[in-house]
Amino acid sequence: MASLVFNLNIYCQDNIIGTWMTSDRKSHITIFKTDDLYHGTVSWVKDSIDPNTSNLVKDIRNPDPALRSRNILGLCILKHFKYDSIKNIYRGGSFYFPRNGKLYRGKIWFVDSSTIAMRGYVLMFHSTDKWTRVE
Repeated sequence: MASLVFNLNIYCQDNIIGTWMTSDRKSHITIFKTDDLYHGTVSWVKDSIDPNTSNLVKDIRNPDPALRSRNILGLCILKHFKYDSIKNIYRGGSFYFPRNGKLYRGKIWFVDSSTIAMRGYVLMFHSTDKWTRVE
């Protein structure tokens, strides 16, 4: 019985692995697992080409000038989330939002089988966004 519960827990926590569309429908984020941590990279951007330069859109709002030349496409924006089986959430990680160049600590949880919610925190303030699974 304990083996069944353990195996079910591993299956449930890995349900987050895959590609998700952001709420504004302008990008896809692919979530993957390395060791026991979950990360996510930008795998598609609606407007990935800068019309002024004909190059891929860059991370121009990054507070670190040395990182502003990074492409948004392929950028790791979710880092170091760990699954908490007791609360059934992913926590302890951070979100990076290229649109404003800000880094937020946060948590992720399932709303239903095809929707995840992410809450980013700054001090006592928070914002929640929902992403849907890309089939």
